Amino acid sequence: MMIIKVLYTVFVLLLNYLIYKKIDGGKISKNYLILLVIYGVIIIGLNYMLNSLSNKLIIFLLFFSLSIIVLNFFKSFINVYQKSNLLDNEKVEKVKFIMLNVMMPIMITVYQILIIWVDKLFDKMMVVYQS
Repeated sequence: MMIIKVLYTVFVLLLNYLIYKKIDGGKISKNYLILLVIYGVIIIGLNYMLNSLSNKLIIFLLFFSLSIIVLNFFKSFINVYQKSNLLDNEKVEKVKFIMLNVMMPIMITVYQILIIWVDKLFDKMMVVYQS
């Protein structure tokens, strides 16, 4: 069971890294994408055979990873200058950049890792989801 959790954690870290790299303007090799898909299929297959983690977990992990892309799309609509009397636009842009480009993807990734490793957290989330 612990091996599956480690494999899922590595998958999430790699997926979020590739998403962040693409958002940041980097190029991603198709080989990396193919290897990531193969790796994902392998860990899903292993998890299915060993039945150690919920099969719904990978779906939730993918949704959370895709939320990084959605966050990147919506950050262009955030304009803090119109609704405040801030004078130093440069500092505000730095804070906005740090919060949206650094902190939010890190927080999403940490939450995904917590969902993988803390079984009760995912179980509680599923109970709320099913209600």
